[in-house]
Amino acid sequence: SEKFLNSNINLAAGSGNFTTFAPDPPVPISTGLEAPHPETFTSWDKIEISRKTKEMSVEELVNYIEKSFGVTVDRIFLHGDTEDKAIYNALDKKKLEWDITFDENGK
Repeated sequence: SEKFLNSNINLAAGSGNFTTFAPDPPVPISTGLEAPHPETFTSWDKIEISRKTKEMSVEELVNYIEKSFGVTVDRIFLHGDTEDKAIYNALDKKKLEWDITFDENGK
């Protein structure tokens, strides 16, 4: 396993004040899945996708994740985005199936 250390440098105290320390381990969250799928995940985990092409659509990504892990994708967010705006939201996809009709009076 890789060794990971955090470090702090206090520039006001001079070059001799350099400390490193091991960060707390990530908190595991239960997925509710059964083996062979991951039973827990952490904020340090990642999914690596092997494809012949470098690009894939959001729809292809959702289908890949759902097929590979047997889960339903609710939302996907951009990495590092500070706003709570999903690039994929399953609720929005369901809205495409809505049947919206108007009568002669526009109601």
